[in-house]
Amino acid sequence: MSERSGYRHLYRVTSSLAHHGRLSKQIWVDETRGLVYFLGLKDIPLETHLYVVSYQTQGPVYRLTELEYTHNVTLDKACSMFVTVFSAVNLAPQSALYRIEISPQSVQTQPLAVLMSSTGQ
Repeated sequence: MSERSGYRHLYRVTSSLAHHGRLSKQIWVDETRGLVYFLGLKDIPLETHLYVVSYQTQGPVYRLTELEYTHNVTLDKACSMFVTVFSAVNLAPQSALYRIEISPQSVQTQPLAVLMSSTGQ
């Protein structure tokens, strides 16, 4: 992480510390589990999604939000739940609450509630 631009950003660097560009402006750090959560465009350049990756061990980057939507996400302080407001070109914005379930082999989300559903109008 770096604050050289005046904002907190997540950067990808190699072992030689060569700079590879900013990955995200919106990040959350779970120091207890050694995880970093961030909003990014990893899978589809037109859709913003929530991702998580370990900063302690090498491993995959997991996408936590559903494809085919753009997401605006807020995590709780414990990084155990998040609210997403998501939409698509043909779908009015909706909100949902998810629990994040972490095991040594995977990261999954469990929907807890739909806070606002589209009325179709």
